[in-house]
Amino acid sequence: MATLIMFKQLNTVGYLKQLFKFKTVTMILIGMVAQCNQSLAREWYFKPNVRSELIYDTNLQLRASRTVTLNGVTRRLKPEETVGGRLLAGSVIGSQTENSDIFIRSNVSFNRFNISNFNSVNFFLFPESWFQVSERDKLGISGKLFFDNTLSLERPSGIDITPGDLDETDDLLGVPRRRFTKSIRPEWNHSLSEKTALNLSYEFTDVTYENAEKTGRVDYSIHSGQLNISHVLTPKLQLFSNLSATLFSTPAIDSSTTYYTIQVGGNYKFSERWEAEIVAGGRYSISDFRRSSISPFITDNGQIILLPVSERDTNSGLGSLAYGSLKHNYQTGHIKLNLTQDIRPTGNGALQSTNVAGLDWLHNINERLTLRITANALRGSSINSDSNFLDRSFLQASPMLRWRFTPDFSLGMRYRYRYQKYDQLDNSAESHSVMLFANYQWQKMSISR
Repeated sequence: MATLIMFKQLNTVGYLKQLFKFKTVTMILIGMVAQCNQSLAREWYFKPNVRSELIYDTNLQLRASRTVTLNGVTRRLKPEETVGGRLLAGSVIGSQTENSDIFIRSNVSFNRFNISNFNSVNFFLFPESWFQVSERDKLGISGKLFFDNTLSLERPSGIDITPGDLDETDDLLGVPRRRFTKSIRPEWNHSLSEKTALNLSYEFTDVTYENAEKTGRVDYSIHSGQLNISHVLTPKLQLFSNLSATLFSTPAIDSSTTYYTIQVGGNYKFSERWEAEIVAGGRYSISDFRRSSISPFITDNGQIILLPVSERDTNSGLGSLAYGSLKHNYQTGHIKLNLTQDIRPTGNGALQSTNVAGLDWLHNINERLTLRITANALRGSSINSDSNFLDRSFLQASPMLRWRFTPDFSLGMRYRYRYQKYDQLDNSAESHSVMLFANYQWQKMSISR
């Protein structure tokens, strides 16, 4: 009976079929590869984990208060307080040989809140394989399969064992919906010398939403190819460069953006405790989209009517990409400051240029008690001015305490403050949340052959 209720809540049989097919194909491929390497097999391993969370949040969706007038009646809508919990279970299962490592990391999350719209069951799969084909060459292929609810980003990424989401605005675009994310990434690592390495990769990501046309969300896909070269110049200094080309397309709204990037940077270790990293580069983007407007038309009888008009438009532009960090390691922890300028997709089918300042402080108070404080400030601006209604400022700060009772079991408490202001809205949004969580991580179980 419980299983029947669960599937009724999902209400997405098509997605479940795709999930089952993907998992079945993945297991078959891993089994075939493992059979081919049977003579070299050294170890099969399995590592399960479980996590429970109790959550209170004053504004889980981080929405601003707003006034709505309907049939002459004006009402003030305010965010609702949310109380609930999550049960998360996962595992890593795989096989290692002298020249290969094949494994699948998986997670399932059962979410229950006092607001029934937020209830969901989310699935995450991460298959990955690595093969050492020669002394200098290593081949890898990895993938992602997410079947989740668009509120899943609200889980704390700093301490959560489940993956983060691809975009940050989905929970702000209306009623929570199911999302299906597929990604695959083959790559090749080649050692040019003892100090110089080359990495060539391609990644395809496809994101679809349940009833996307009714929620303001747009399905999108990303094709990206990258070439990375790194060189150890001195024991303290490593240099690297990156060339990439990316196609971001949203067929539902007949829009696409192609951007090319080049970046160079380096990592320098001043001492055993201090290190810094700086990356700078530029991008050139070309956007092709359909612009909508309202135009007047004169009918045969002389009346003027307003009709929507859609026409193709193209724009292009240059922009910058950058990253900088300063990290201090000490005996009982570390503190790290970073600045990032990057490009991210959003749920409305557009690309945003994001500027982020972040802080990460980890301090081990004693052998069992750890304090961690994270904070970041984000500014998001649309690359295409025709879709800038999601331009925003965002701030988040979160202290967390974790008690590790045994190597396997730990308890924790976390507080989080969030603030968000959209340029085109008068009101801002704030959120305060408290979480209590428990983790149990089983020791690695393995069978050698």
